[in-house]
Amino acid sequence: MIPIHNLYYLLCYAWHRLPDPAEAQAVEAQEFHRPLALLTHLLLVATRRQLRRGLSVGYTEQEAELTELRGRVQLAPTLARDLLRRGRAVCTYDELGPNTPLNQLLVGTLAQLSRTRALPAATRQQVRQVLGRFPATVHPTPPTSQALLLLRRQRLQGAQAFLLHLCDLLHHCALPVPDEAGRHRFRDFRRDEVLMARLFEQFVRNFYRLEQRHYRVRSETIAWQAAADNAEDLALLPTMVTDTSLEAADRKIILDTKYYGRRPAHSPQPSAPDCAPSLPALRLPSKPACHAGPAARGRAALPRRHAGSGRALHTGRPSGARGYAGLSAALAGYCRGFTEFNILRVVTNSN
Repeated sequence: MIPIHNLYYLLCYAWHRLPDPAEAQAVEAQEFHRPLALLTHLLLVATRRQLRRGLSVGYTEQEAELTELRGRVQLAPTLARDLLRRGRAVCTYDELGPNTPLNQLLVGTLAQLSRTRALPAATRQQVRQVLGRFPATVHPTPPTSQALLLLRRQRLQGAQAFLLHLCDLLHHCALPVPDEAGRHRFRDFRRDEVLMARLFEQFVRNFYRLEQRHYRVRSETIAWQAAADNAEDLALLPTMVTDTSLEAADRKIILDTKYYGRRPAHSPQPSAPDCAPSLPALRLPSKPACHAGPAARGRAALPRRHAGSGRALHTGRPSGARGYAGLSAALAGYCRGFTEFNILRVVTNSN
């Protein structure tokens, strides 16, 4: 199973965010026994940073009984209460303040974490302290699928997107505790192979997208080179969508990522060459070729430059001279602890 500290790098790249050096050092300095503790720590750090910078503000609709007209007058409740004789009216108006959907979700998620017994008492106390820094005008919204969907449609960027991803993952792991209203227990999301496969695919794609400038990185749909007497028959062909495509002027590499929480029963024991943790440089063939690359598995020993930490020893963006082989070795360092990590490489000439 993936070491908990490696999850930080996995989630950062999967969510299109470069690991912050100071944040990474803080994660390394602490010992987390469960993924929930790591996610809570990251949420607290990101929320404190957001509070220091200032909470986002937005317009929210308010309805109140006023002595002066403001916004739109609601005639039905005003006439039903006979407010006009008293010089009053029910009005709805937009007010600028921090009571935005994202802030409401943050307060609701932190309130949920403050009640879980899976966290140490000291961590729950930190959660309550951060909750106390929110204005009283922010109304908590419990994390639900509908609330998260509405926020995803806003296409948040930067720090706000990272906060949304953390709340989304915490909601995905939360299970209600029977007979205890408001309490939840959190499962280890590393055991969810569907979720981990999606995160791993995003991690590999964004790793190459953020750490190099030579290749254009994307996920593409490959068209079939097929013909049929009946054009409708072509619709029966499956869609070929690549996990990650790296494309340059003279070279194209297609990566097919596979994640297994457990080794399949039919999977053969890897031989010594298959355990190489770094992917070697590729040679351009004279014609298109497809071949399987080596696998980096959790039992494989990393090269000396990666030993100890289990992660690639580099910070920031690499120079342009760093090629595919160097990036692949760094990627293998981040993947230490995966039960199985296979990459299928398809190399073609652009000519």
